[in-house]
Amino acid sequence: MEGESSNGTITPPIFDGVNYKVWAVRMEIHLKAYDLWEAVEQDYEVPALGDNPTMVQIKTHKEKVTRKAKAMNCLFSAVSPSILSRIMQKKSAAEIWKYLEKEYKGNAKLDNMQVMNLFREFETQRMKESETAKEYADRLLDIANKGSRKACGGSRGSKWVGAFSMLPALSEVQLSDCNIQNSTLFLSFANFSSLVVMNLRFNHLNPFPIWLVNISSLLYVDLSFNSMQGSIPLGFCKLPNLRLLNLKNNNLSVSSYQLFTQSWSKVKFLQLYNNSVHGKLPASIGSMTYLTHLDLSSNYIESGIPSSISKLCYLEYLDLSHNNLNGKLPEDLEGTNNCLGRSPLPHLQKLLLRQQSVVWYVAKLVGSASKSC
Repeated sequence: MEGESSNGTITPPIFDGVNYKVWAVRMEIHLKAYDLWEAVEQDYEVPALGDNPTMVQIKTHKEKVTRKAKAMNCLFSAVSPSILSRIMQKKSAAEIWKYLEKEYKGNAKLDNMQVMNLFREFETQRMKESETAKEYADRLLDIANKGSRKACGGSRGSKWVGAFSMLPALSEVQLSDCNIQNSTLFLSFANFSSLVVMNLRFNHLNPFPIWLVNISSLLYVDLSFNSMQGSIPLGFCKLPNLRLLNLKNNNLSVSSYQLFTQSWSKVKFLQLYNNSVHGKLPASIGSMTYLTHLDLSSNYIESGIPSSISKLCYLEYLDLSHNNLNGKLPEDLEGTNNCLGRSPLPHLQKLLLRQQSVVWYVAKLVGSASKSC
């Protein structure tokens, strides 16, 4: 996941442990754009208000407190789940930034040496007479997880896939931008029961790793920027723990009806930008009540927008740009009694409808949400 300024998205670039320097530059710009960089650059304390403060003092105090909280929230939203677990106890945005810089900045030559050393260490491991099988497995897992976060360069990605395949208790695989082309290398992963994070973005995977739909433990799946062809497996809809699915910038096809008549359980983030989702959006899209981010831009969606869209009470970001939508959304919207204040889409912050012929009652639907039509 990463912010796409060309599409107007407000989501920050996501850091998954790879290419820290690039992420840091982009993240600094993102924070400055939202007037939050001061809270990262300066770890200032906000003094308590004195007796009988003026309205200006109250306003300034609130702005400084809010800026610090927003900066922390932005950084929490800009890292993968595994990195989030390491920074969530930090007390300020400045502390988080310093930790990430110290932990991941490094340099390319050193990273390459570390990766090769980790791989050699993995290959030479042998079980000690004094340790149990579990202790040996845990030791291998620790090396593999370190390698996963640093892995790629040249052909090392494929080597790590082979190493990981021997560790069915692995919980996280980070192999973005590794020039991996053959998804069948991962077939043995289908039996992994503890896999939570699968990040294979920026590779050249083919065919689609359909075995992923059999791993019920998955929480985070990123297969973006792989130029994959074929169909989006509907099995993703039934994964009970899945929260994020990013299939951005592929050439995957599925009908809107097939895609959104599924349960999708607790998915919060669904990114399908620049694929071949086609047909009319069904009313059942309103059942995806956990959604906070939905990007269906640059697809082939037709006709109008169902009034059930207003049932998505937690939706913050909606992009339907560059499709074939037309008509208008009815004034009578469904399910608003279940939303905060009985208003439709009360949390919506960003609405994008670029190059569409659709007419929305925007004021009624999104209130103060930012919109681009």
